[in-house]
Amino acid sequence: MRGRVHGAGGGGLCATDHGGEHAPTASFTATPTSGVAPLTVGVDASASFDTGGSVATYAWNFGDGGTATGVTSTHEYTADGTFTITPHGDRQRGLTATTTCTVTVGVANVLPVAIAGADATRAWPCCRSRSLGWLG
Repeated sequence: MRGRVHGAGGGGLCATDHGGEHAPTASFTATPTSGVAPLTVGVDASASFDTGGSVATYAWNFGDGGTATGVTSTHEYTADGTFTITPHGDRQRGLTATTTCTVTVGVANVLPVAIAGADATRAWPCCRSRSLGWLG
C-alpha cells in the first residue's frame, strides 16, 4: 500500500509498500514534514527490512531534483511547494520496495513592522491639510 503524510511541523511515519512477493519492505520517517524555506528534512529508512535477506542499497529522491544514498540522509528545500520523498530499497536479487511521503514547504507569515516616532502626515500627504477624527 502507498501512503502520504501531511504533517503539521512534526515528524511523520510514512506507510509501507511491499513491492511484490519477497521484496523488501520500505518504511521511513521524515522530520519535519512541513515548514518554511529553507527547510531541512531528515529521513531515516532504518525501519525497512527484508525477510528473505537484507536491503542492499538505499536511494532517495526528494521530489525537487535532489537525490541521496544511505539508510539516513538530510535534504534542504529552498523553494516553496509540495514535494514527494521516495526512497528505494533494493535487495541483492533486484527486487525493489518503495513508499512515499509528502513534504510541504510554505512562505512564512511575516507581521508588519511599526516604526516608532514616524510622522503620519509625512507618510500620508493627502491628509496634511485635513483634520482627522472618529466617526460615530
